[in-house]
Amino acid sequence: MQQDIEDDTARCISLEWFLTTLQSESESLLRQDAGPAMDSLIVLVNRIESLHQVTQDQRTSALMSYRDPTSAFGAIQARTPLVNACKSQSQVVFGHLRSLSEKARNLTQKFTELTTDFTFLVTLAQERIERLQNMVQIAETLRNGVENQRGSWHGQKATAEQHVEQARATIRSAERKRDSMESARVVRNFFTFGLGEVFDFFDLNEEIEGAERMVTSATQNVQACEQSIQRAMTALQRIDDEVVLLNTLGDTVFAQETTLQESVTHGQALRMRTVNLTNASLDVSLFVGKLAARSETFAVHHTAQGFGQSVLSFGRLMMSEGMLNGLLVERDPGALQETLDMIAHSNGDGSIAGDGRLIEGQQPQFAIEDLM
Repeated sequence: MQQDIEDDTARCISLEWFLTTLQSESESLLRQDAGPAMDSLIVLVNRIESLHQVTQDQRTSALMSYRDPTSAFGAIQARTPLVNACKSQSQVVFGHLRSLSEKARNLTQKFTELTTDFTFLVTLAQERIERLQNMVQIAETLRNGVENQRGSWHGQKATAEQHVEQARATIRSAERKRDSMESARVVRNFFTFGLGEVFDFFDLNEEIEGAERMVTSATQNVQACEQSIQRAMTALQRIDDEVVLLNTLGDTVFAQETTLQESVTHGQALRMRTVNLTNASLDVSLFVGKLAARSETFAVHHTAQGFGQSVLSFGRLMMSEGMLNGLLVERDPGALQETLDMIAHSNGDGSIAGDGRLIEGQQPQFAIEDLM
């Protein structure tokens, strides 16, 4: 397990480096791709607002010269450069957004894969923490068992030492008795013809021999207990060392799991920011793509209100909300529906396509109603 932990630690370092790299890519995406896209979008919004204002001013003037084809043609000629400017700027914005959404989508995929790797390592770390905790508990149980056994052997040793001391006391007592009987040995031998010494010494010798056998046996028991105690001490030291190692590994894995969790949280935040950037850029590009295309119809579900909301959402994400103002994003985006339709219908080549609109090189049959 220790080698696995070391391998995963190296892998974590590698993934952390990759996360840092992706974060740099994300910041670069915001700075080099999303930033220009936002700037160009602001220009487009301002041009749309200007086109709308010019159209409104022309309509007001048209009311003063009702059914004057020359006035209508002149008004449309004045308006055409603004339409073309909006068309060309739409193409610029669409190019930025298309590139941005593609890069953001690719970056999102990288974040997703990295988060998956981090999550897998978090799961491994959590499993290892649990296993290490269980191993520590088992080691503690074993230690308690060995400690109890060591205490039992200490008790057995103490008992054996008592037996040794008792046997030695018996030997000393018997030897003293034997020595005290030496003084009466001659008289006793005279009256017992030597049999008294034999019997008396026989009993004492038996007692001494029995005590000596007890000393030998008890001494062997003491030595056996000492050996068992030493083995228990060795086992306890080995268990203690193992517990220290397990706790050290546990601390390492716990710190690893904490770092991984922080990386997962950080990576998910970066991924979500990139996802939001992808979605916001796609939302705006759906509308801008209609404006950028040649002679396109601004579909029913692509309303000015929807366009205004998508622009505002993208601006908020880019923290450029304060730079967006006007009818489209603030007051009345629906008022710009006709202006957006006008841009979408434009060919972008100096003419305005559509029913009864200006075709370059031809004198149109316009009336004032075309401006109203």
